[in-house]
Amino acid sequence: MPKSQEIVITESTKSVNHIEDIADKLLIKIKPKTELKYYLLAISETDQLKEITVELGQQAVLNLFGLVLGQNRQDLKVKIILKQIGRLSRAEVKLRTLLKTGARFTGFGLIQIYKSAQKSVSFLEAKNLSLDSSTSCQVEPRLEIAANDVKASHAFSQGQIQAEQIFYLESRSLDHKQARKIIIRGFLREITASLPKQEMAVVESSLNSFV
Repeated sequence: MPKSQEIVITESTKSVNHIEDIADKLLIKIKPKTELKYYLLAISETDQLKEITVELGQQAVLNLFGLVLGQNRQDLKVKIILKQIGRLSRAEVKLRTLLKTGARFTGFGLIQIYKSAQKSVSFLEAKNLSLDSSTSCQVEPRLEIAANDVKASHAFSQGQIQAEQIFYLESRSLDHKQARKIIIRGFLREITASLPKQEMAVVESSLNSFV
């Protein structure tokens, strides 16, 4: 893959991308009145360092869903920069990371709303679930807002599977592995719910071996 790449979105579309298949620095320009639903899947067992910048024109819409499976001391670094340039643009980023066996994830999320982007809305959310205590997850969200009539926010949370959750599901005649799978699938549901069937099959295969 090239070190850098620029993609221009001129009509509404859905795009599914595996992180190892995109450039190290990717610029996506969404033209006015155009919607992009973008899925970023990091489910291979390789270290990654990626930067994704998205520019939104007037009334452009971005829904970015990220899924990260990290294991075996993987080192994954992802930077996402949203540049809302046009009025009435809307951006939503949802990232789910699932880590085990010494994996490390570092995320940086920046929302920039330009003075020209009045009445725009933006939200960035990252959640991490660690399957053991050997992992590390750090996410730094940041807002830079030049307009005075916008809505922008971010959220980050992380945790582990609780013994009480496992106990409850085991009391419903599930074994330990089945209980973990149900909890993990529930955690990822917002990301996986609208994946195309072919890609969902790939994610399911990775999850089966991961859990």
